[in-house]
Amino acid sequence: MTIFGMIWLAIVIFAFCLKDIRPLIVMTILGSVFQCNNVITFAGTGIGPQIITSALFVIRVLILRLGRWYPRRAMRTVRIGTIVVLLAVFLSLYANEASVAAQPLSYKLRIVQLCVYIACAWAMSSVSSLVDNQFVFKMILYITVFLLAVGVLQLAITSGLLPHLTLVNELFYNDHGEVTYYYRTGYFRILSTYQEPSYYACFIVGAFYFLLCIQKSFRYKKLLISVILIEILLTFSSTAYGALAIGGVLFVIAAPGIKRKAYLIAIGLVTALLMFSFFTESLNEVIFNKSSSGSAAARNGWNAAALRMFESSPFFGVGYKKSRASSFYLTVLSEQGIIGMTAIVLLITAVCLPLLMRRSIAKIGIINFALRIAVLCAFACMFIAVPDLDIAPLWMWMNCLLLSSYPSEQALRQRDYSPTLTAGARNIGKY
Repeated sequence: MTIFGMIWLAIVIFAFCLKDIRPLIVMTILGSVFQCNNVITFAGTGIGPQIITSALFVIRVLILRLGRWYPRRAMRTVRIGTIVVLLAVFLSLYANEASVAAQPLSYKLRIVQLCVYIACAWAMSSVSSLVDNQFVFKMILYITVFLLAVGVLQLAITSGLLPHLTLVNELFYNDHGEVTYYYRTGYFRILSTYQEPSYYACFIVGAFYFLLCIQKSFRYKKLLISVILIEILLTFSSTAYGALAIGGVLFVIAAPGIKRKAYLIAIGLVTALLMFSFFTESLNEVIFNKSSSGSAAARNGWNAAALRMFESSPFFGVGYKKSRASSFYLTVLSEQGIIGMTAIVLLITAVCLPLLMRRSIAKIGIINFALRIAVLCAFACMFIAVPDLDIAPLWMWMNCLLLSSYPSEQALRQRDYSPTLTAGARNIGKY
């Protein structure tokens, strides 16, 4: 067990034992950001904090609500969408049963991991009545500030301004794997606590639009949004830039209010001007000339192999986690075939549909609206260059979405638990 693992488990077990489940909710969401950390190593595979904390959260919720598990009516389509995705995964595994059975234990752990993440999302939905949207907002806000601060520290270390500090290494980057870019020398790109900038993009682009959607002003809001935008630019990631543009289109189409749309367009124009003025070489490297780079050649090889796998089994694919392309849609097609891709489209539709109808936006409320945009931004990153269904930031945003409440749900809780209204109800019954 790592030093980080001992500290993390001590905090999580303490939160698990508390009567109030909110600290465990925070730890479960926070666990998804430590992508470069392992708690323990099992069967030669590092196991990070998200899967362990998510599993403990599911167990805690079952204990808390045993015998009175009442699924919410709100966001049923999203919950059903996650089950459809899981069903497609198991269909692909069943169709390739012989080859799947021969896989090592580490492969089977990846399947368990996805099951735990989906179970955790359902568990989040079941305890949404115990928290309000203000709690969800503050949790995301503080986690965002934390990641921004770590991003600045990471950039100072990887660019050579600061040495690799042992404390930082143990607390944030104890996984020394090949894909942990933190240990590369002279690396002037922000990735915060994630393995590479594309993974960080799944979180930070969603956080940008989440805070931009919030109509209510809060202290240092403009400063925070500005810092987030700067860190997005300093990822020098085509994934981040592409998702930022796609999120902008979604925001302009769906967000109510002309003022915020004009604000976003102004931000976009100023950002584009700055990038083309001062970072032309970086733009050429990560966007305009990327197709001729060595990375592109390798990715083209992955994509060609994935297409061959899809052609060999177009309906069910070759099995979950048995293929990997450079893009999410090619990976899903090769792994799970047309059935898997259909399931993903249904889940995205379930998330997206209320954003396209004004009356639905009023019904779901601004927090839920903002979280749907964040989830879609994570999906945008995945379709560009993050080909993993079990990627931590996606399920972090999905957990927050299912934890949030519609305004009608919160009003109903206030009515049910307000002493004044309860007394009034008793009087009505009495007379």
